[in-house]
Amino acid sequence: MRQNRAPIHGRTGAIAESSAGRHRHRKHVPGGTPDLKVRWLGAIVGLLGHGILSPVLAADAQSAPAGAGDAIQLQEVVVTATKRAQDIQKVPISVYALSSRDLFLTNAKNMTDIAALVPGIDFENQAGYGAGMLTMISIRGVNSNIGPSTTGVYIDDTSVQDRLNQYTNFGNAYPVPFDLERVEVDRGPQGTLFGAGAEGGLVRFVFNQPSLEQTTGEVSTELAHIDYGGMSYEAGAAAGGPIITDTLGFRMSAWFRKDGGFINEVDPFNGALTDPDANREETKAFRLALLGSFGGITVSPSFYYQSREIHDATGLYGYLSDPQAGEFDAGHILPLPAKDGFSVTALKLESDVGGAKLTAISSYFWRFGRTVDDLTGFAGTLGVTSAGAAGYGNPLGPEYPVSYSDYAAEPNSTDQRILSQEVRLSSPSADTGLTWVAGLFYSRANQDETENAYSPNIAGTLGVFPLTTSLQYTGTVSIDTQAAAFGQADYNITRRWKLTAGIRVADMSYSFKTVAAGLFNAGTPPSSLTATSAHPVTPKVALNFQADQQDLYYASIGKGYRTGGGNSPLPTYCNSPEPATYASDDLWSYEIGAKNRLFGNHLQMDTSAYHIDWLNIQQEVLLVNCGLNYIANTGRAKINGFDLSAEAIVLQGLTASLAVSYTDSRYSKNVELYGVPVVDAGDQVGGSPWNVTMTAQYAFPLPGSVPAFVRAEEVYHSKNPGPFAWEIPGGISYNPYTITDSATHVLGLRAGATLSRFELSVFIDNVTNTHPWLGRGTDVPASTLTYFTALTPRTVGLDAIYHLGR
Repeated sequence: MRQNRAPIHGRTGAIAESSAGRHRHRKHVPGGTPDLKVRWLGAIVGLLGHGILSPVLAADAQSAPAGAGDAIQLQEVVVTATKRAQDIQKVPISVYALSSRDLFLTNAKNMTDIAALVPGIDFENQAGYGAGMLTMISIRGVNSNIGPSTTGVYIDDTSVQDRLNQYTNFGNAYPVPFDLERVEVDRGPQGTLFGAGAEGGLVRFVFNQPSLEQTTGEVSTELAHIDYGGMSYEAGAAAGGPIITDTLGFRMSAWFRKDGGFINEVDPFNGALTDPDANREETKAFRLALLGSFGGITVSPSFYYQSREIHDATGLYGYLSDPQAGEFDAGHILPLPAKDGFSVTALKLESDVGGAKLTAISSYFWRFGRTVDDLTGFAGTLGVTSAGAAGYGNPLGPEYPVSYSDYAAEPNSTDQRILSQEVRLSSPSADTGLTWVAGLFYSRANQDETENAYSPNIAGTLGVFPLTTSLQYTGTVSIDTQAAAFGQADYNITRRWKLTAGIRVADMSYSFKTVAAGLFNAGTPPSSLTATSAHPVTPKVALNFQADQQDLYYASIGKGYRTGGGNSPLPTYCNSPEPATYASDDLWSYEIGAKNRLFGNHLQMDTSAYHIDWLNIQQEVLLVNCGLNYIANTGRAKINGFDLSAEAIVLQGLTASLAVSYTDSRYSKNVELYGVPVVDAGDQVGGSPWNVTMTAQYAFPLPGSVPAFVRAEEVYHSKNPGPFAWEIPGGISYNPYTITDSATHVLGLRAGATLSRFELSVFIDNVTNTHPWLGRGTDVPASTLTYFTALTPRTVGLDAIYHLGR
């Protein structure tokens, strides 16, 4: 049914937007500290870092044994944020990179875990009505729960982000973090080089590539137990190397994981346990890549496949659960399985042409997903059940069923296909006075989704037969096409000053076809088609000052862009006009930053501060007379914040890192509909304002010179104090029952040792076993049937890895 379900958030405690009524209830999660002016704070912190850490690190550098300096320097990290490989400390963008080693040490298994580690990212994983396929990711407070994604998602060079459908609510697909070289998060708009999908930033999953010279790989396994829950285990293998030395190489990986659940399904009528650890899931992944070098041309075909199956719903029932007592329970009266799979097929060609490098990339992304949502609670609030206005007749409230036949279900499906082609030329070296990249891009994204809600109870009450007759069927097909030309150049004005200028010009078109049927689509045209087009221009200008080989300072201005879309016709009983289409929204980002290597590369710092002006924001408009909605360009927001990342060698063998972000994202314009407030200026757009990740790792030898380490990691996300749109008395989304997420602290520990090629480690996630309620959601604002999620309880596990080719 037309809705965005009440979100249940992942570890980050995420974004939100509330609307009255079951159809569009969104929970707001706090987002920032009022009146804190931090536009330039990042740069100040960067400068203070010189003085705060200088005595400690300088003393350690002086006391290190002769010749030991190089051995304990921090490693260089290479990223491709500018479509060329560069040292992260030389890239004038706020980039946060997690290597495969980082992902292993922190025990990151999915996008929820990854997002929790990267300050400046918020990640929402909806689970209030089913198995939680609605995932939304935001960077620097640029987030949305409708329309196209505001964050670009790439697997190697292939864009895979989707458009959030108004009905079925499938979010983005993300690969599992196995056999990855790194995960790269580019914060701030990346529209010049990456297009409309990267309005707020970009997340890239970069896999290990084939080698023509060296054989490498690993075989890994893990076994873990979740407190109050089941066992988790995984096994994976990856290997690559030359088939014909210097001519043909390969890389192949396969991975399987079973996550033990911790949420139990119980009978809501007698409390009996019906399905222990019901939120368990299985994930499989396979990848094959080749690399051939033939007469100056390199050819890189690759194929990646992944499937995920969730056994049952991932949300908790508030009245049945007590996390502090280890009771994580849900009371669905029908099973809610989910399946989600996708594949990426790509071909990359590279060659030197006339002193420049030619790169051509063709790719095809295919995704298929199926879910079942539970609408039982919402159906009970309609007043058309067998018990009439009293819902099902349960004294607890209209949303509580009284028998197994009271169920209401909604199967959903998605079929997403993206064909893309990019051809670009780039200058051969980054060491010349002028470097540049220019190219052409084309993509066609087809997204076909369906929902089909039915309720035997309601159908029987209305005298409709058969009882499985659709109450609301909606099928949608959206087609996004874009063709673009882009270019960016870096010119050395002097030896230290560099000017960066780039622009992207695109031609974009969009069509949206809807097929509607069912009782609740009364008066809706059985078929409709809307279309729109745009010609966005996204420029970027930056001025960089390379003080020396260790210190870079920059200032940049860039534009981000998100394409518009179409609305489905409303039923006639809504008795309200709606626009057939909604336009694009865009933003301007102003950023200053610094990247520093200090004390003989014993300390690396990456600091940035920014101001964002977000215009014509695509927002949901709720029609209070019928509980349905449409999308319009109504909002405007201003976002201020900073990012700080620091990594240091504190003592011989002891390294520490700190990553901090602050985001204050607020609407700057009052929005009303027919005199009813939608948002007020100053309301939070959403998100956790303060994110902090701290790690410390100590490496030491065991007897026999066996390398060993111990590591601790703390991840903190703050509470958002508001204010929020749902706090406006008389406002469309007013809901005095809404509860914001608490601050979260998650501590992880790991210890391990390496003997030759074999590495063994033990870990504990969520050491303190903290269980705050997160992501409260309800069917309608006044409902007492609340849905939550919680952090995964304390998990203790063992990893074993056998490294090949070390």
